[in-house]
Amino acid sequence: MINTNSDSKFNFNITSLPTSYVWFEPWVALLKQKGVDIKLNTEVKHVNIERGSILSITVCDELDTYSIQSDYYINCTGPEILEKFIAPYQQEIAPFYKNIKNVLEHGRQIQLSVYYYVDRKIYLDNKNTLAYLPKTPWLLMVLPTGHIWGDEYMSRYCTSDIKEIVSVGICEPYVEGLYIKKKWSECTQEEIKIEAWYQLIHDEDFKKNICIQGNVDDIRVIDFKMWDSFVYKNGKLDTHEPKWANNKNTIQYRPTTTTPIPNLLIAGAYSNTSTGVYSMESAAESGKLAAKKICELDHKPESIYLHTKKKYLVFYIVRWLDYLIYHCNFLVLFIILCIIFLIFSFPFKKWNKNFSQ
Repeated sequence: MINTNSDSKFNFNITSLPTSYVWFEPWVALLKQKGVDIKLNTEVKHVNIERGSILSITVCDELDTYSIQSDYYINCTGPEILEKFIAPYQQEIAPFYKNIKNVLEHGRQIQLSVYYYVDRKIYLDNKNTLAYLPKTPWLLMVLPTGHIWGDEYMSRYCTSDIKEIVSVGICEPYVEGLYIKKKWSECTQEEIKIEAWYQLIHDEDFKKNICIQGNVDDIRVIDFKMWDSFVYKNGKLDTHEPKWANNKNTIQYRPTTTTPIPNLLIAGAYSNTSTGVYSMESAAESGKLAAKKICELDHKPESIYLHTKKKYLVFYIVRWLDYLIYHCNFLVLFIILCIIFLIFSFPFKKWNKNFSQ
């Protein structure tokens, strides 16, 4: 299910179908086969905590609002959702709540992907690849996906005049664009549609590597989509589902799998894992940690393999320097490095002088 760019300089892996098909649907089918009840389009409205434990959760779907009771609850939502649920009980779980609050405030980051539905097939120089365009103000990443996903998917979800879906990632939220002259974090959806496409078709690297019939300027955008959690309000574009990322003052606050609420566990890339940074690997490890913990709490033998990242001693100095750079300001770091240099260079100079004599 993975297409790999054959160019060794740009070894990207891309899925041959949307991630919902490739990753989630096989797992959904397997879990349902094992008797797991999966509720989609369901929102958790309230977490009911009594005597320090979760008694039930209140959820709603398109038809009804109801309660669900369980022995254990695993929170896999982001820190912004978890903070909202535990805020009413923050006095009882003060240290834990403080950690989540800090993780939420210091690790918040917005990142945007948009999709253009166009009237002709688009290929990059290598058919199944993505391109990073560092010369664009918004640091665009582009991946034509329609031809990779195939005609069956296109015919199921697109009208016949749509020939390609172009996925565009926008990475730089604080630099003004070329046409609208605004930061994307200050643009409306329509302004983002216009500006990102303008940057794309005027980028020399993109035009040099694109393969289409006709000219770039002839491409007609038929439809445009952006994740519906983004809302433009008071001159800013924001989302209630921001991406969480490692920033200064986040590592020490990352929550562990277990919590002060005995039947609540946390699984998510923002939790504390051996991987150490926000990543897909960390998310996968956190899920296994939660599953192992439930087995331990139930006193049941478990067969969950957990691959942890080893921290080899040979990289100790590198890790130590990285820690200093992360926590110290530049002046302090510069002074420390100068002291280290003097300590290690002095004996060498003395030895070198004696050797010369």
